[in-house]
Amino acid sequence: MFRFLSSTYKRRVRAVLWKNKNMARALGASKKMISELEKSNSRQQKVFNLALPQSLQIKTWLEMAMQHSRTMYQYQSRAVTLLDEIMNPGVDFTLVRVSDADDDADIQDRKLRRP
Repeated sequence: MFRFLSSTYKRRVRAVLWKNKNMARALGASKKMISELEKSNSRQQKVFNLALPQSLQIKTWLEMAMQHSRTMYQYQSRAVTLLDEIMNPGVDFTLVRVSDADDDADIQDRKLRRP
């Protein structure tokens, strides 16, 4: 193939062919990597499409649970105030601030108010 070329041109042609071969390998590897990334992006999109309705459903469930807990809190606070009115008529229950039972200041207030 290279019989008619001089040795310097043969070396240059071989170097160019070698570079082209390496560039073709790099191009093939990059095409393979791009296709893998596209596959992973499509898989990720499929996961998002599957998970998104479930996350909305979970959000709805959490909102319903919060509403139920608020309703239960309202009923429990009404029951406590009614029991206090029955047990201690004429005493203002709101001064004791029972709703903040974990607050240290409330505990100190309760200790001061006890006889």
